[in-house]
Amino acid sequence: MKRTLFLFTLLLGLSIPRAAAQAEDKVHSGVLLELGLMQNRIGYHQALPLGFVVGAHIGYDLYSNPTVFFDSNRSSRDGSSDFIYMLLPTASLELRWYHAREKSQEEINRGGFVALGTAMQSHTGGIIFHKPLQGRWDYRWAVKAGWGYQAVLSDVIYAKFEAGLVASLPLQRDTDKIFGFPYVDIGIGVKL
Repeated sequence: MKRTLFLFTLLLGLSIPRAAAQAEDKVHSGVLLELGLMQNRIGYHQALPLGFVVGAHIGYDLYSNPTVFFDSNRSSRDGSSDFIYMLLPTASLELRWYHAREKSQEEINRGGFVALGTAMQSHTGGIIFHKPLQGRWDYRWAVKAGWGYQAVLSDVIYAKFEAGLVASLPLQRDTDKIFGFPYVDIGIGVKL
């Protein structure tokens, strides 16, 4: 009995510092409002083990990057390349992995992250500044992959930088255009 009690106490003593170290290095959950160059959205981020965070958002995305058009009716790349500006209502899901987590007194995730996301977009309720594309499609599905860094500015405010690639595909056959372009988003977030 004494031996069992001794082993239990020893294991407990070894596990408490490790559990405390993991708690300091964890990611956080919360409701966030982000205002940025590309993404203006409100959402909820749920912390998962190993530095992963899954988020659900609604808001508006602004696409104003160099765009390459791919046409499914042609075997080669469409020669048109242009700047387009679209402010689109978007509902998105995003998975982040904070690979460079930093300790913070605030309950805001801080450090470098890799992001993978998917979104549903529509021109209904949106503004498309490129006239030939206005009214040519209703819903599109977008996927993105990128890297970013989040820095804490105060107890509830953070700054975010993110860059990567986005592809946007039509869900209906009213257009055969696939949009592909790099994206850069710099913004301020508030934990509500």
